[in-house]
Amino acid sequence: MIATALQPSANLHVAAMVAETAPWHRWWVDTRTLAFWHIASRIATFRLARAARIADPAARAKRYAMLRDWIARVENEGPSAMATAIYGLAVERPLATGPGLSRVDGADFRDDAILLYVPGGSFLIPRSPRFTALIARVARAAGTPAYVCDYRLAPEHPCPAAVEDIEAAFCELVGRGYAPDHIILIGESTGGGLALAAAQRLVLREMIPGGLALLSPWIDFDPTRTAMDTLTRMCAQLYLGTANPIDPANNPSRGPLRGLPPMMIHASRGDPLFPEAQMLAERAAFAAVSVELRHWPGSLHVLERFEDADARRSITEVAAFVTRRLAIRRAS
Repeated sequence: MIATALQPSANLHVAAMVAETAPWHRWWVDTRTLAFWHIASRIATFRLARAARIADPAARAKRYAMLRDWIARVENEGPSAMATAIYGLAVERPLATGPGLSRVDGADFRDDAILLYVPGGSFLIPRSPRFTALIARVARAAGTPAYVCDYRLAPEHPCPAAVEDIEAAFCELVGRGYAPDHIILIGESTGGGLALAAAQRLVLREMIPGGLALLSPWIDFDPTRTAMDTLTRMCAQLYLGTANPIDPANNPSRGPLRGLPPMMIHASRGDPLFPEAQMLAERAAFAAVSVELRHWPGSLHVLERFEDADARRSITEVAAFVTRRLAIRRAS
């Protein structure tokens, strides 16, 4: 896919954000991140391919576990970022039963609404401290508690296990007393596509969330697309398993958009996934969904993971979207 000129409409508000991070800092972070991704993706591709060739299921699962441990070690800056982000907040462990939900809360947070956060990880990787830090910053800025949904991971649990877990988590929150329209779904990267897929299911059940906030979303899971790099294609294949990649039930980019709640999408213009953010925004607006699309200069994927001026501005905008949506629901 090639990014074309954005076409605002009655349902689509587009904002080209002016960089607030110093140009030299943005260049340094972009360059360092891209170089790291180039090296890490080659290593991960090799290790995933080697694991997939193992015939014995137990040995293959062990190799996948080793790969996840390696990626966790690579995220060596995450714990310090998380410690700063969650300072003064209460972070609960996942619930003993039911969907994998853990709560981030503050003493002065509102109690009539909740954020349901779906972290990324290319379908395969468990939530890292960076992701916990991200949602903690959003929760603090919005003054709203959040539940993090740690869904089952591929390839041990292929499609649609992750989406089923997110749907079940939403229903669990409704069962705890939250009105569906007082639950805001937030997802980043892979989690953005999975959150969208869960929202499509929920709309069919007439359980419409109060809003949908997507950060650098990956929404087209079809591994046959030529635009995918090798590692992304491999992750999609492991997630889909034997599922049909063009079936709307398995691929949110092909699923129904009409009836979805108002949507906010953030992405960097140079992110390889930006065309998917643009495609979703335009298609959703055409389906009569109110969409706010903001794009930043640079190429960072999920720029909100980085603690700089642009990340803080984006999180402030996410919090404002949450506040607006909840204010509208309360007024109605």
